[in-house]
Amino acid sequence: MSDPTYNKVLIDSKPEWELAFTLSELHNDSAPTGWGNYIYIAEKLLRKYNITKKIPREVPARVELPETDLVPVALYCDGGVIGRNPSSQGGVWAWCGVDKNGTRIIEKGGFVPAPPGVQITNNHTEQIAICLALEAMPDGWSGLVCSDSQIALGRVFLGWNTKNLPSNVRERCAVALAHMGKVETLLLQGHPTKADLKAGIGKKRNLPVSSHNVWADHECNRQKELFYVNQNE
Repeated sequence: MSDPTYNKVLIDSKPEWELAFTLSELHNDSAPTGWGNYIYIAEKLLRKYNITKKIPREVPARVELPETDLVPVALYCDGGVIGRNPSSQGGVWAWCGVDKNGTRIIEKGGFVPAPPGVQITNNHTEQIAICLALEAMPDGWSGLVCSDSQIALGRVFLGWNTKNLPSNVRERCAVALAHMGKVETLLLQGHPTKADLKAGIGKKRNLPVSSHNVWADHECNRQKELFYVNQNE
């Protein structure tokens, strides 16, 4: 049987598809290719047993936002790793919320350790930053999500392959996105020069650039410095 789709949002919209996709990940070395072959088993299981989706428990509390007219209209997200990519030590993330006047009204950053025996990549932390930003928004939030990672944007919003992504990150992104309204995305050029910022377009990739993305990059570097300071204490 051919796979109906690889769009995770569409897959998660049908219980039998979602279960079939999960079974494929557990038993199929070629996952996600071939998940359609598990639909028949999933339908049988759902008819016979009361199977419900387990929602991740450890979801951070939503950020206390300013008054309604100051709720962010855009989120700028960035990520990085400690040392070389991939990293066995961990990664860093940063995101900021920008209001309709272009002012940053929320600034967040942090460190995420790599699980024992597992390496964390730059693409992982880029998506973690997006996930944490969405989780902090109120239900029904609509706006623009900006990142210089095409892979992270594709995985969160376009249903791109997430085989190498930690399952908790994938699940939390799906849950957060389900609570959103209309979300648009913008791919940025990272590490813009002063000339790029002045022009509004990066010379290297001919993509939009933003000072808010620069802030997120600097915050990631600050989190790396904090990590090394804490290591030496």
